Amino acid sequence: MTTAKKKQSTVTGKVVVRNRKAHFEYEIVERHEAGMALTGSEVKSLRGGGMDIADAYA
Repeated sequence: MTTAKKKQSTVTGKVVVRNRKAHFEYEIVERHEAGMALTGSEVKSLRGGGMDIADAYA
């Protein structure tokens, strides 16, 4: 019989990415918090500080 392994929470509560250009060019009236589900390589890049929001696309 196998037992299910509990998933450990890795939420640290710190800001990982902030859009400084938006704060410079626009007046921020309201703040909204959003999240994403990232894969292994994306998490590794964020932890290493290699993310640039200017290179992102939708």
